[in-house]
Amino acid sequence: MKKFNVKILLTVIIFTSSCSEDNNLSVPQSEIPSKPKNLTSLYYDSIIQLNWETPEYKGNPEIINYNIFRKYGNSDYENIGNSVFNNTSYVDSTAVLFTEYNYYVSALNEKGESERSNEITAEAHPVGTDNSVFRIVTSDNNIYIGGVFISAGGINTSKIAKWNGLSWSELGSGINNSVFSIAVNGNEIFAGGFFSSAGGFTTSNIAKWDGLKWSALGSGLNGGVYSIAIHGTDVYATGLFQAAGNYSAGYIAKWDGTEWTSLGSGLGFTGRSIVFNGDDLYVCGSFTTAGGITANRIAKWDGTSWSAPGSGMNNTVYSIAFSGNDLYAGGVFSTAGGKNINYIAKWDGAEWSALGSGLNGLVFSIAVKGNDVYVGGEFSMAGGISVNQIAKWDGTEWSSLGNGFNGSVYNLAISENNVYAGGNFIYSGNAAVNNLAKWDQSVWSGF
Repeated sequence: MKKFNVKILLTVIIFTSSCSEDNNLSVPQSEIPSKPKNLTSLYYDSIIQLNWETPEYKGNPEIINYNIFRKYGNSDYENIGNSVFNNTSYVDSTAVLFTEYNYYVSALNEKGESERSNEITAEAHPVGTDNSVFRIVTSDNNIYIGGVFISAGGINTSKIAKWNGLSWSELGSGINNSVFSIAVNGNEIFAGGFFSSAGGFTTSNIAKWDGLKWSALGSGLNGGVYSIAIHGTDVYATGLFQAAGNYSAGYIAKWDGTEWTSLGSGLGFTGRSIVFNGDDLYVCGSFTTAGGITANRIAKWDGTSWSAPGSGMNNTVYSIAFSGNDLYAGGVFSTAGGKNINYIAKWDGAEWSALGSGLNGLVFSIAVKGNDVYVGGEFSMAGGISVNQIAKWDGTEWSSLGNGFNGSVYNLAISENNVYAGGNFIYSGNAAVNNLAKWDQSVWSGF
């Protein structure tokens, strides 16, 4: 009997030891969720929001919640929290500013924990700017902004700044007053506005950054610049000036790299925006004449003479953009080509037409990609639907872009599938983005 008892005891000990090595041996692995997919991050003011996709297999029973893991430097990963139930989003509000972190998430059900998701790196920083953004320009992987701000992402940047996809930087010591326009030509950045110095050098409302230093364009312009466009090696500017260099210029002028020249007798009053369609220059603004002929708020310069697209508008046009040969114009007008058209219109080369029932407030900026026309300004309705300062026209109907913004949108830019908005706003929905935001066709985020 004693010998028999010993054998039983040994058997029990061996069995217990085997179980302690792997608690999951008794749980079929097929009951545990597979790993979460596509972990990404969004930036809002001083916080990091993590988003991910549901695992391909949710487990049996299904997922209870997700564990969030974070580390920085050479430290080990630690669990910093859990998602609320099975939500695929988590806000890390404990991240220290300007500290780079690594993250991953795992899925949890009653049977166990999944493998870890992909790992990502993110850094918490203040998003946006401390004051209004008037201009956004995209070039390759860089974004340039101008306005009246003195910091971007918590970095000192006087009125102009560059985002390289990861961080903000200043362009020299910046500019001493408001920047309304930016144009990029290779490694050269042209800035226009209402300023008298750039990088410590005397400049009159327009200047060039060559990657190392700022310089003037001759003696500049005697009034503010609202828009700059580059065609070939020539730089065109329009705004509130009447002299360019040593020459008289009616609110629009050309810099050829050596000197300023006028475009005929110019415009009758302020120009707001310049775009090119082939070799033809189009300009809009508050004027009613161009080159001495009637041109109500919009005109074309073909290199030799001025002409007008139809009878124009009854009030200021702030922005114009081309899609193919169709010209879109937005502003504060209520008629275009003699027709009742609210704030935005299209010129097809023969006549002006409305975009549905239009908008209920003024347009400051238009950006076009394919058949999609994005519009920003100060309005709350587009084609009868509720929007917040920004909307899209797809050629047939209007639609909103998420929650929009709680303040004015002054400028829009498009790069690949992303739409960038700058203006005088703090929030998109409940998220603080501070005057600057990116729309990825799903959600607005700061940067």
